Amino acid sequence: MNAGLLWVALSSALCVAGQTAAKVGLDRLALGAAPRAVDLLRMATAPLVWVGGVLLVVGTALWFHALSRLELSVALPLSSVLTLALSVVAGRLCFGEALPATRIAGLLLALAAAALIARR
Repeated sequence: MNAGLLWVALSSALCVAGQTAAKVGLDRLALGAAPRAVDLLRMATAPLVWVGGVLLVVGTALWFHALSRLELSVALPLSSVLTLALSVVAGRLCFGEALPATRIAGLLLALAAAALIARR
């Protein structure tokens, strides 16, 4: 397996973990519909939002590492599809989001497309 592909996978996983942590932290704040200054302060000081931010920064650094080892036309589609797949799984497991057949079919098509793109 190409080491660049491993970096793409790790980057995608960390970015999805970061977004998930941030969402959990934001959901716990129970913010109102209209943002207020006090809400922005609460968001900026929420620990899980910070954890999410750190994971996103590390994931982005790993993305740059992957990008230095792969062609953009391979790295970016793979990253996008992995991020899509992992976010669907995280949404289901962490937030109980629906997983209708159309979403599963779209995910399978995207994974098939990524597999074709990754082939040399």
